Amino acid sequence: MVVPQTDSYFAPIIASARATFRGAGFSMAIGPTMWAREEEDQEIALMEQKGFDGIIASLSSSVSDEAHQILQFFLERKRAVSLNWKFDGIPSATIDHERCGYLAGRHLIELGHESICFVGADYPTPDSEVGIPLVDARYRGFCFALGEAGIIPDSGESVEGFLGMTDRPTGAYCGRALWALDLLSACVDDGVRVPEDLSIVGHDNDREKSAVRPRISTIDVKPNEVGAEAARMLMALIDGKSPEDAVIQPELIVRDSTRRCNFESNED
Repeated sequence: MVVPQTDSYFAPIIASARATFRGAGFSMAIGPTMWAREEEDQEIALMEQKGFDGIIASLSSSVSDEAHQILQFFLERKRAVSLNWKFDGIPSATIDHERCGYLAGRHLIELGHESICFVGADYPTPDSEVGIPLVDARYRGFCFALGEAGIIPDSGESVEGFLGMTDRPTGAYCGRALWALDLLSACVDDGVRVPEDLSIVGHDNDREKSAVRPRISTIDVKPNEVGAEAARMLMALIDGKSPEDAVIQPELIVRDSTRRCNFESNED
């Protein structure tokens, strides 16, 4: 398995994949690349030299044409599974990124929020892209949810920029894993009450989301399921089968950082 790092989101993926492999009599080596393109080349070359049966890879440029070519190259010689993004012609185990954004937007709408912001990237218009396809996909899902309710989405790349908005929204979806924690911390420093003044939905259901106060409502991207599915798919390829892509559905985890919008409270 070649992954950018072995902590945070990838730790449970690695653990569940390893357990799945061990249960079937396989062993798994880990090649962390620290988001460096050169390290990816070295890890993949080493795996080919050592005679591994297959590879599961989430490359630093995992959604680029270059990454597609790398995996396709390996697939022609061995067996390859793309982790966390779908490529044509390459088996993949991933989360439904658009669904992540949709669930977050829908939750805030159902709580009565009518001014909602996507935090983590700046999108001038609902059909904009910032060139990070994972985040772009989450934003598309977020916009679709708001569009169903007739709400025009807002976005902001930085926490400071968001908190400095003249007419700050009452709801925020943080489309990257660490942004909800950053936003919550900044709210504490600036005296913005969560959830009384601002409801926050995070991304990823890591331990920190439930350890901070208020506990953060978030989108669970099921890394344990993603890892196990990737392992099962690779073993199927080794057995000469053609597994279907695994697209895991995320889940909304409601905690304390979101509440029904109360405009009177926001004006106090």
